Amino acid sequence: MSTAMCNKFLCFFLLLGVCVAFSVPVIAEEETVPGVIVKLKHKIAKKGDVLVVHVLANDIGSDDPRPVALWLSTDQTLEQGDRFLAEDTISDYERGSGTIGMPVLTKLKVKRLKDLQGKFAIITIGNAREVFQTGNQSLILVRKIGHPECVRDIFLREDEPNDEGATAVNIGKLKQNYCASVRGEIEAMGVDEARADVDRYRVLVKESLVFDSMLTHGEDIDFDLMIVAVEGDEILQVCDGFGLTERCSIKIENLDGPVEIDLVVLPTKGKGSYTISLHAHNDASVLELNTNAENFVVAAPAIALGH
Repeated sequence: MSTAMCNKFLCFFLLLGVCVAFSVPVIAEEETVPGVIVKLKHKIAKKGDVLVVHVLANDIGSDDPRPVALWLSTDQTLEQGDRFLAEDTISDYERGSGTIGMPVLTKLKVKRLKDLQGKFAIITIGNAREVFQTGNQSLILVRKIGHPECVRDIFLREDEPNDEGATAVNIGKLKQNYCASVRGEIEAMGVDEARADVDRYRVLVKESLVFDSMLTHGEDIDFDLMIVAVEGDEILQVCDGFGLTERCSIKIENLDGPVEIDLVVLPTKGKGSYTISLHAHNDASVLELNTNAENFVVAAPAIALGH
């Protein structure tokens, strides 16, 4: 790695030690926005697929129980005939006085499902009858399930603070044919005395594999994606492009045990939202093709992380 590159990222590490930015999840204030899906995990298993959905439901403002229901659909609209999967209820009566007015986290899990690939998980918060009667799809939350190449697929939203190793968002384990996507936001570039917002996510690798990482963001902003081995804080790769997508692939091999790897989003221009997509597999042919990295003579080196 060149001296210029080391100096560039040393600045970011120095910024990490200045202070920590805190925030709480925010949901749009409009009454028609019921909440957000903060996690969706799909796993293919021998006894049937497993679907896990975590929903941050907007404040309900009522003592009456309010259902949070999970439905399965072939498209992005909820209609009569779509399959009901699971339900939980929330109410202000069951909540502590200090949590009134705050969003409510609800967790739903369904096992022994079949043929979920390409279908849609739909969440209703409140009575689904209004959606069926009026067709008002603004009252639902929707997320597509799975990818054909993934036996396990997880979607997460950023949870601040996550700018240091101790507060990194845990994506979970990464094995061959596992996929993950994360949606986050850079809230500050670091101007004058303000520190830059740096977002950190962690995966656990237990076997030799190749994993592709792709960071996408909007126009007129530029973020880099740095891949770091947690032990030793060793920089493995920096995905640094000039378009809307930063993409690179690395090979992890010769493991003596589980290895933690962090993906760090670094702002270099502007602020805004982004998405990180990960795909783990064993196809090494992508290493020379699927990379946009800074200051690496070899496009994507194989990293031996044995202890």
